Formats: sequence, C-alpha cells, structure tokens
Amino acid sequence: HDQESQQRTGAKPPKGSILIGPPGTGKTMWMRVIANESGLPYVEINGADIVRKYVGEGAERIDEIFDNLKELRDQYGYVVCGFEEVDAFARERSIDSNSGSDERSITLNKFLTEMQDATGILFLATTNREDVLDSAFMRPERFGDKPIVVGLPDEEARREILAVQKAKME
Repeated sequence: HDQESQQRTGAKPPKGSILIGPPGTGKTMWMRVIANESGLPYVEINGADIVRKYVGEGAERIDEIFDNLKELRDQYGYVVCGFEEVDAFARERSIDSNSGSDERSITLNKFLTEMQDATGILFLATTNREDVLDSAFMRPERFGDKPIVVGLPDEEARREILAVQKAKME
C-alpha cells in the first residue's frame, strides 16, 4: 500500500475485487481478513443498506460515502471499503422492472463514477448472485479484473468457521 513505490514502478493497484460463492462460504469473513491483514482502515457497507438509505434520496447521497472514504484515505494513505451482498445494489439494470429502477440506475451510475475517480481506495464486494450483477459493475477496471471464487468449505474448514463465529458471539 505504498503509493510512492507504486508510482516508481508504474504499478497500479486494482480498483476492486469481488468474492463470489454460495451462501455460508465465509466471503464476508474473507473480505474482513483481507482488510485486517492490510493494516488499513476498513469501512463495510451492506448492499441492501445502500438501496434502503440512498436509492430515491438522490445520487448526491453517494457523495457521503465517498467523502468519508476520502477522509480516511487522506488520514491513512489508503483505505479498504467492503460491500456485503452487493447484488442488492448493483443489479443489472435491465433486470429491474419495478418503479425504483431509474433511481437505482442513477445511484449505481453515481457510485461507479465516484469509484472510477477515487484513488487510494480498494473496493471489495461479496455476492452469491453474480449472474444478476450489472455489466458496468463487472468491468475489468472495476470489480471484474480478478474475481475471487470462494467455494464450499470442507468439514474441517466449516468447523473452523463456526469456531470463529462462536468466538465472536461470546
């Protein structure tokens, strides 16, 4: 996460990566582990919360998310933003035929524009419904570069996941 060395070598960090897999595979946990291991500040947002809080409220409300991310980025040099259940927010626009689809499309467009212009922010996302994601969302320069497929855990891995979850509840 050293931006100076990235500039020297010409390396460009990815804008985002998406973790894809069935429910219960630990995608959200992996997203949090990636952020934790990076040692960077982490902001997590649920896709359903974006729909509930921002769609219909005007695309400028997306600015609130990015203002917070940029403030953290300015303070720490880099920040990780995780979107859980992103399919609730980033559905293919032709799939939505309800009355809120125009507002959802405007909100998604605003998010993608802000994401494209944001530097120093790594976006992670999780979904178990990649088949419904908007093609603009899955472009290589956004989330489509290197999707991470998270498969079903074997019995031992499932026990380890449950142990972590149990420890969180205690």
